[in-house]
Amino acid sequence: MKKLFAIVLALSAVWGCAKQEAAQEQAAADAPVIGVDEVSTLLAAKQAVAIDANGDDTRQKFGTVPGAVLLSNARTFDVSELPADKGKQLVFYCGSERCQSAPKAASRAIEAGYQEVKVMSAGIRGWVEAGKAVDKS
Repeated sequence: MKKLFAIVLALSAVWGCAKQEAAQEQAAADAPVIGVDEVSTLLAAKQAVAIDANGDDTRQKFGTVPGAVLLSNARTFDVSELPADKGKQLVFYCGSERCQSAPKAASRAIEAGYQEVKVMSAGIRGWVEAGKAVDKS
């Protein structure tokens, strides 16, 4: 009986990881990835809006991309928090490449009808490591 339980538990863990990977791949497929330097160029030219999907702790530790829209919660934010113009280019970011809040929020924006949505996978850590300016609150 213990062996059977261990097998079921192991299979559940494998299935859970496979589902998580599939969800991450789908989110990445929904929104193309964009690099820090390209984001910086787009923001300087006012051709995009940065969308911060981080929590307060990450914002306190690393700051935010200057002028970024700060989502109240990456998973449950109200779409009204985003710019009204659904044709405006939006660049979502979170903590780093390991964080999945930005891809999830980007997918939600796409579902809401936003047409130009990208994810800066390097996140705020990559932004800071690249020597880009941040807003600190």
